[in-house]
Amino acid sequence: TGRDLTAVFIDAKTTIQYQNLTSSQVAAKLAASHGLSVAGPATTTLAGSLYARDHVSMTDRRSEWDLLTWLAQQEGFACYVTGRTLNFGPRPPAPPEPY
Repeated sequence: TGRDLTAVFIDAKTTIQYQNLTSSQVAAKLAASHGLSVAGPATTTLAGSLYARDHVSMTDRRSEWDLLTWLAQQEGFACYVTGRTLNFGPRPPAPPEPY
């Protein structure tokens, strides 16, 4: 209790690197596996090309949330959950100055 649906990604560990999918496809696949929808634009770069710059062990057990936030960072995106939707896309604009 007291946790939003980000917890389903934090608690799930994975060794899969999804090298033949784009970042947005990975986000959609992981969201669907937990019964969530995904919002955000489609990306075109395959995740495997992003891993080329990062030395990741094939047996590294990362949380799905770590994988999603890392992919979002590589794309220049933000990754967060609101309600039952995984938002994987450009950062929302900053709120206007209140004064």
